[in-house]
Amino acid sequence: MKGYAESMSDFFLHENILIRYWVDCCSKYNLNGKKIIKAVANIPLSITPDIANNYFEDSSLKPMPCEIKWQTSDFKDPDQINAVKNKNGFLLVFDKDRDDCPIPQIEIIKNDFEKWFVENSSKLAKDTTKRYFTDGSKRKEPRVFLNYLSTSRAGETNWNIALQHNTWGVNEKDLKRSSKEILNVKKGDIILFFYAWTKDKSRKDIKGGRIRIDQYVGSYRRLYALIATKDYYKTNSPKIWVDKDYPHRFKFRKLFEGENIPCNKRSLGARLHTYMHSIQISPRFEQVDSSILLKALSLCTK
Repeated sequence: MKGYAESMSDFFLHENILIRYWVDCCSKYNLNGKKIIKAVANIPLSITPDIANNYFEDSSLKPMPCEIKWQTSDFKDPDQINAVKNKNGFLLVFDKDRDDCPIPQIEIIKNDFEKWFVENSSKLAKDTTKRYFTDGSKRKEPRVFLNYLSTSRAGETNWNIALQHNTWGVNEKDLKRSSKEILNVKKGDIILFFYAWTKDKSRKDIKGGRIRIDQYVGSYRRLYALIATKDYYKTNSPKIWVDKDYPHRFKFRKLFEGENIPCNKRSLGARLHTYMHSIQISPRFEQVDSSILLKALSLCTK
């Protein structure tokens, strides 16, 4: 997974979500065979280490702090490393992508995190996005949208321009035809773009054209997760893309991305597989529930 560090602070995929998970579920883990029974987070959450004390079943053991990161490779700030190391702390990570950690590390059980996330996603979304809304008539929960990026030369060029300007745009024709959901994009919403599907080379029965869902097996070159940093708006100024006008826009930052994402019912799950088969045939913004976001996160960390 790439590029999510700062952007996570705008949504419930910030490291704070891992802190909340650990406080709720630490009793399922042990450190070097020593069972952990309780974790107390530092207040405020920005203090290092994230967890002030982890308590062990063996009461003769001193409580230990821990720092929490999405990946081992994110634990690289020398001051932060020394702060945790000097307190005899350990590192908790969602994805153990390196073994050469200077302190002991525990990797989160992904299936358990996914189950906890699904059970708590509605409350988490409300808790962490309420600061965006002051008017009670406004939507209070973030939404998750799916789309498929064109693999044409123009489509790839326009996507690279969008990344440079942190702006996504839709032209009038596409809006009327299939992309009216962009009008509903609000600050804090998540947009998942799957990009560049290719068929499984072993599937000799796929000859081109519109394929059946049972033939929809292959991989995507990339998966991008974006967070909207500004509500939908309409303007042609400034002119960002050179081929056409794309006045229907929203601003974004990239949360994370993955590459070589498998496309089959087992890897995507039946619902996401069905969604993407339909969206690839007719690209559009499709609103989905937050479990699809979790699936995307899982796909980008395997």
